[in-house]
Amino acid sequence: MTTKAVSVRAAAQRARSEDRALRRSLGQKTLDAQSTIDSFVNFQHNLGVGADNVMTSSGYGFNPISRIRTLMEWIHRGSWIGGMAVDVVAEDMTREGVTLRGDIDPDAQEEIHEAAESLGIWAATSDAIKWSRLYGGCIVVMMIDGHDYAQPLRLETVGRGQFRGLLVLDRWMVEPSLQNLVRAPGPHLGLPTYYTIHADAPALPRLKIHYSRCIRLEGIRLPYWQRLQENLWGISVLERLYDRMVAFDLTTTGAAQLVNKAHIRSVKINGLRDVIGIGGDAYQGFLKFTDMMRRFQNIEGLSILDKEDEFDVSASPGFGGLAEVLLQFGQQLSGALQIPLVRLFGQSPAGLNSSGESDLRTYYDGIRQRQKRDLGVGMMRVYRCIGQSLGHALPSGFGIEFRPLWQMPPREKADVAKAVAEAVIAAKDAGLVSDQVAMKELRGGSEETGVFSNISDEDINAANADIEPPAPELPPGGIHLPGSPKPGAAAAAAPPAVGGATQAAGGPADRGGSREFSGRPAGDSAAGPMLVHGLPVVIETARGEWRRGAHADGTPWAVRMAADYGYIHRTGSAEGAHEGMDCFIGDDRDGDTVWVINQRDLERDAFDEHKCMLGFRSVGDALGAYVDSYSDGRGMDRIMSIVPAPAPRFRDWLQTGNYTRPATAEDFAAPAVAPT
Repeated sequence: MTTKAVSVRAAAQRARSEDRALRRSLGQKTLDAQSTIDSFVNFQHNLGVGADNVMTSSGYGFNPISRIRTLMEWIHRGSWIGGMAVDVVAEDMTREGVTLRGDIDPDAQEEIHEAAESLGIWAATSDAIKWSRLYGGCIVVMMIDGHDYAQPLRLETVGRGQFRGLLVLDRWMVEPSLQNLVRAPGPHLGLPTYYTIHADAPALPRLKIHYSRCIRLEGIRLPYWQRLQENLWGISVLERLYDRMVAFDLTTTGAAQLVNKAHIRSVKINGLRDVIGIGGDAYQGFLKFTDMMRRFQNIEGLSILDKEDEFDVSASPGFGGLAEVLLQFGQQLSGALQIPLVRLFGQSPAGLNSSGESDLRTYYDGIRQRQKRDLGVGMMRVYRCIGQSLGHALPSGFGIEFRPLWQMPPREKADVAKAVAEAVIAAKDAGLVSDQVAMKELRGGSEETGVFSNISDEDINAANADIEPPAPELPPGGIHLPGSPKPGAAAAAAPPAVGGATQAAGGPADRGGSREFSGRPAGDSAAGPMLVHGLPVVIETARGEWRRGAHADGTPWAVRMAADYGYIHRTGSAEGAHEGMDCFIGDDRDGDTVWVINQRDLERDAFDEHKCMLGFRSVGDALGAYVDSYSDGRGMDRIMSIVPAPAPRFRDWLQTGNYTRPATAEDFAAPAVAPT
């Protein structure tokens, strides 16, 4: 058995017939008194639905004013409430634009945004939303030179310079193909396949356009049978608002008239009816008299009357409660439009501490939902067209993100940026993400806070993509930061030298065996101590590893070492005869010079200890590694002086030198040759 297809026009005619039948029935009694009604009713007192009272005659009529195009235009043109109802949402939806997502070159992004601006993309989109809200429907045509508009759009066929912008056509400028609907499953299922532009349209007259080349917008979406009556369009937002607008304008106009007639004066004139009835000179004289009295009735209240006339001034009417009535009507309009008072009227809600901020945030959330629902897919297609027209092949993961309307104050942005940075750093230190991912997360947060926006793709690509293992927990007693007192070290003055070194009271007994914990266990090396300049060196913290600890006041510190750091095995230092000499190790391990830094104690502003720079080609390399290995940025402040030492003389100094004072050039001078 075959079924005859029914056109949209035929279905629409049937729906209209059903509406006419319903209107005829509403003209009669709505409900029969004997009907069973599932709501409260008391026939004895004429209460409830179905009883013979005012509610019985109440109902909802059929008022399809969206079909009266000129009325919609008059409201939008002549009523500021009607204009705000149409324009506010459209302007907010297109105010901030979008950001582009995906692996896109920053220069290409900037060029795409500039092209969108120059082509007036967002101005046209704003107009399209306005006319869809005003008339109930609108389409936006993507204008592409050289294309057959009746054919489906294939983005890959858009050539360089072919995309020319958007053309906005409201529902009265196009004729949808109601007998040729989209049958392919998807968001356009059941909608017209083609739109034919009317001959009186501003551009492309009589052109047939495929739906894939359009962005279709509707004012208020309707259920199926009502959509059939509107040729598959929606209705104007003004249709639902119409009765509330009339009530509001009537109330405000009445209030204006009331204020205008606040002072009512009356004059009793003897024989006034006879004067008016006779007319002629008597009537003209009466008019001259009243005009003269009005002129002389100045700020001093002077009134000129005949002796037998009476003058009376009625009491000024009260205005109590008028403001509350107007506010109630305004709130009804605000609720009907889902636009808060603070945005619609520029008026904050009444009440202590009421600023309208929460209302605005809720409204902006609604705007964001509308943007994604009504514009998301269409605008992404438009931006792909722009990219193709500019010669930029956008990646498969390309997308757009509407910029938020709610802007955080600077202090709140700073707090959010700080929280994001701390969370990202904590995840990286815990070994959960790599440097590269951490930098991406920091830049991703810049869209909301504006902080870290200067992290470039080059910076991210140059970062370490491997996840580093988490840093070890702090051992008891903390960790030694180069230049800071070591755990257990006494602050007292060093005792006299013993065997060319000093023994700090209370210091560790053996540097080689009980070295404090750092980026790796004490003395941890693949082959034990290594030789640098002929000296046995134990590396505690390799270059790039973290060294952590706490200051005397308990404040934690952490620094990524700029060079290998450790100590020279089995030597003394300013901290004791058994405390190995601290050293940084560079890459030039076969060099001839050791750079000895005399380190200052910042608190006492006095000599602290020596830091020996082994394996550095120049004094600049040595200073750079030293300064970059301090987290507080005061590395240079710690340097009292730096002395170059030939490697052989440095080895001699380690055996015979005095570690309790700064090293000098004389300490490393060659010994005098005894005469023979």
